[in-house]
Formats: sequence, C-alpha cells, structure tokens
Amino acid sequence: MRVLIAVVFFFYCNLPKTLIEPEVLPMSTFFLTPYSFKIRPKGRLDGYFELDNILDEGKDVCDVLNDYLSNHLSHYETIKDETISKSFKNIKLESNDRLISGLFKAGDGGHGFDVTDVEKDVTEYEAIISKSHMIPLYYLLCMPRGVKDGVIILQRFKGYNVKDLLFKSFSRYLRENIDRNLEIEIKPFTNRKLIREYLYSERILKIKLLKHGCHRDIADALGTPKDIPFEGNCEYTICSPKGKVFGSEIIPGFYTRLENFLNSGNEPVTSLIKLDTFEYNTIKIEAKPLGKTSKIIDLSDIDKVQFSEDISDIDVQPLSGHPKFEAIDNRAKIFLGEITGNKYV
Repeated sequence: MRVLIAVVFFFYCNLPKTLIEPEVLPMSTFFLTPYSFKIRPKGRLDGYFELDNILDEGKDVCDVLNDYLSNHLSHYETIKDETISKSFKNIKLESNDRLISGLFKAGDGGHGFDVTDVEKDVTEYEAIISKSHMIPLYYLLCMPRGVKDGVIILQRFKGYNVKDLLFKSFSRYLRENIDRNLEIEIKPFTNRKLIREYLYSERILKIKLLKHGCHRDIADALGTPKDIPFEGNCEYTICSPKGKVFGSEIIPGFYTRLENFLNSGNEPVTSLIKLDTFEYNTIKIEAKPLGKTSKIIDLSDIDKVQFSEDISDIDVQPLSGHPKFEAIDNRAKIFLGEITGNKYV
C-alpha cells in the first residue's frame, strides 16, 4: 500500500501564520478543550471539597457559578498585564441540573486595529487603543453531586481561549464573595483509558513531529535578511492517504514503541520516531476510531496528555461565521459523554 508522506512546515513570525500545504484550508477552525475543575483550601495540595459541599457547609458550587455568571459577569471584567488587557463577560446562560452552558464574549485590547471590508478595500472603522476586539466563545460546566472533580469544556478559536481569564476571575470572585481561603484548580482533563482507546485503535490519520525554533537555512531559503531575527517553529507531518488510516500492518514498529512509551512512563517522546534529518521536541497524533470523531493527542507530557475536539465542520451563523449555539452545545455534551464514559450526561 502506498503511503503518502507530506512534510509541512509552519512558520510563526510577526505576520499572520502561514501554512504551506497543497490543500484549501477552511475559513475558521474551532476546537473544544476539556479541563478538570477542583476547589481546595488555600495553600494545600489536597483536601479538595465535594462540589455540592464547599467548606463542608453544604454550599453548592452550581449555585455559586450561576450567581457568578448571571450577576458578576453581566458586565465586562478586565484583567491587565504590562502590554495587553483581556476582557470578557457572560452573554448567554443555560442551567440544567448539574450542567451549565452558555457563551462568553471575550477579547483583548491595548492596541488599535482597523475594521475593513476587504472585498471593497474600505476601512469602515478605526479602533483606538482603548477598544477591544470581542468574539463569542462557548463554555460547558459539569459539576456532579458527591464528587470532587468537575469538568469544564471551553471553545478555542485561533488564539482565543478564556481559560486563564476564567481562572483569575472566578478565583477572585470566590475569595471576595465566599471565603478568602479558597483556591480553584483548572488543569487539562485527562482520561488514560480514552487516550489508549484512540491510540490503540490502529486508525491513526496523522503523526506530527513538532520542533521549537527553525534553522537559519530555512530563513535563508525564504529570503529573510541576515540582520532580521527569524523566530519560528517547524512541523513534520506524516499523513495517511486520503480516506485511509495508518494501521498496524503499515507501521507495526511505531505501535510497538507507542505501547512501550505509554507503559514505561519514563521513555522520551523522541524515542517513538528516529529521524536523522529532523530533530523534534514533541509529537501530536490525530486518530479516529470507528464510529467516533477524530481527536488530536499531544504526547509532550504523558501525565498531562490532553486532546481537543475539532468541530470546524459545525453549523455557523451566516453573517458572523461563529458556531450556532444549539449546534456547539449539542457537540459539547456529546464530547462530555465521550470523555467521562457518559457518567454525567
């Protein structure tokens, strides 16, 4: 069987990301990313509270979150650093038992930008430094009774993700409104059983080798002047033929090394594929078991392996191009069922 190997290099400069690949890209790429959620006493790495019994006083995190989202975030909250300000607020909220879903409107400021009709080459609005570019981003919060681990699913769009904003904002809200000695934990959601199911499905679509930084010869080939620093990252992507997958009959050695890597816990990720012509730092694998959607799994840290759900094919609003709420809400709840074994949906 013929194997198509495509080498794809991504270069991240001060200009917009450029992709060198012989295919037409979709206009927008949307992902759903899961996180675990816990509450604990300040300064402790254990002693997590049950989600419906915060401080062991019967206070329910769902009530706290509903108040936080509907009241505290009914107006924009802004968090600033040295160069940029990030703002968000809640614009839609649906609460059903232990599931809370909705939309944030989020964006950043600290720099001016133009709103331009590129088809007419007409600038319709020039935004000054105090203005922010805001977009809608979906969220789903699952806070089951009697357990200490909740699940948060957040939409990611290009460089936009409200995880850090949500962490800082809700942490401050808890300290100021519930108890100053409370801390929250929002970490990548991992499910080793599900990860193994995908990796051992023998239905790998892509293997991406990622290198942080680029050799100067690449910058020279692109014509970058010698006196201008070239900062970029490279990817070496091995793609299965269209409509086919990499099964164990095609890459048996890789599956053997992958199993050893997952079982050992101390093997470097670079042990999976040896290449003299390309040094890399980590590997991402896209797999699609039969009857399931494809997922991208990052092997850079096996204890923090996280996968995202690519929902770029979702129904979108005709004018804005952002996902329709009903469509993304349905996909997120299906995704929640997949990663939790349908325990909460």
